[in-house]
Parts: sequence; structure tokens; C-alpha cells
Amino acid sequence: MSQVLGYLNVVIYILVGLTKLAGTLLLGLGLGRLALDIFRQNQHPWQVQVAFFLGIIALLIAFLLNSHLSLGGFCIGAGAAIIKWGFPKADKDKKN
Repeated sequence: MSQVLGYLNVVIYILVGLTKLAGTLLLGLGLGRLALDIFRQNQHPWQVQVAFFLGIIALLIAFLLNSHLSLGGFCIGAGAAIIKWGFPKADKDKKN
């Protein structure tokens, strides 16, 4: 019986890790998109941009102290947001 509970604990631990990774990946994707929108629009005062940057730094420190899996998921999500929405779009109609 205790061996079955040991296997169940391992399965639950893996599911929790994957859920944590997926959640922080989506959080990184959303915050990356929000950061790009805030820094592209110069309508906000510089204090908002600094506060947002410090908030992301505090979140990264909290993830580092909590779990490296969470930190990795957040960084992958933020990197994906920069790759997807950060680069200028190429014109497909423009022919060389």
C-alpha cells in the first residue's frame, strides 16, 4: 500500500510541476505583451514604466527563491512574447 502511495505522490508531483510551468509560461507571455505595449506607447509617464520594470524584477526574484521551474516558465513565456510581438512585421505585399 505504501508503494502505491509513493507512486501516486510522484505522479502528483509531476502534474503539479507541469501545471506550475504552464501557468508561469502564460503569465510570462501576458506580462511580456503588456510590457511591450507599455514601452511602445509613450503616453504613460516614465514612473509607470519604472514601476512595471521593478515589479517584474521583484517577480523574477520571487520565482528564483520559489522554484527554478517557475522562473524558467516565466522567462520562456516572456521571451516568446518578445519574439512574437516585439519585432516589426515584414510587409508581405512588398516585392523586391
